[in-house]
Amino acid sequence: MQIRFDRGPDGGLTDFADPIEIIEAHNIEDVAGAFARLEDASRNGHWVSGFASYELGFALEDVLHSLMPTKRELPLLRFGVFEGYSAT
Repeated sequence: MQIRFDRGPDGGLTDFADPIEIIEAHNIEDVAGAFARLEDASRNGHWVSGFASYELGFALEDVLHSLMPTKRELPLLRFGVFEGYSAT
């Protein structure tokens, strides 16, 4: 997993590569645990970078759970946990 931002923490191109962990949620039941793991990683001084799919919104509100599409190709969220980044 490698992620590049046009404007990172230092204002320029920023690369996140070689995660020490990948955190994913593929269904509604996985979301709360994934968020907790992301918080722990951040609290422990790591960088987290990744994506949340549009469909994650259905997981965040109980009244929307029944509207979650059943055929998805992407996880609801996927983030890497990184020790740091490189500015280019």
